[in-house]
Amino acid sequence: MSEKRPKINIEMNPTQYYPHVREELKKELETQFPNDPQTVEQHLSYADALHTLEKEMEQIMVSLDQKLIAAENNALTFLEASPERIPLYVRRLTAHYEQWKKENT
Repeated sequence: MSEKRPKINIEMNPTQYYPHVREELKKELETQFPNDPQTVEQHLSYADALHTLEKEMEQIMVSLDQKLIAAENNALTFLEASPERIPLYVRRLTAHYEQWKKENT
């Protein structure tokens, strides 16, 4: 019993559960503003706009991931075709990394 259980990181995708979240938000807003349906709708429209933005950001992230994977595969194909260039490529990457480190510190 002295052993600790490992922590499990679970990432939930809020855009997937938005209809449920919206209903809960609507109930909460209706209790906060019982005589003002216009304010409730305004807050819900803000939540809808935020949800739309999150979906667009997720699509952009997926697209960027695909482009990064394609670029990595192209680089690996290039290096496999000419292994003698690997040390030069590593030196260039190291120089770029050192320059980036100097700029960001």
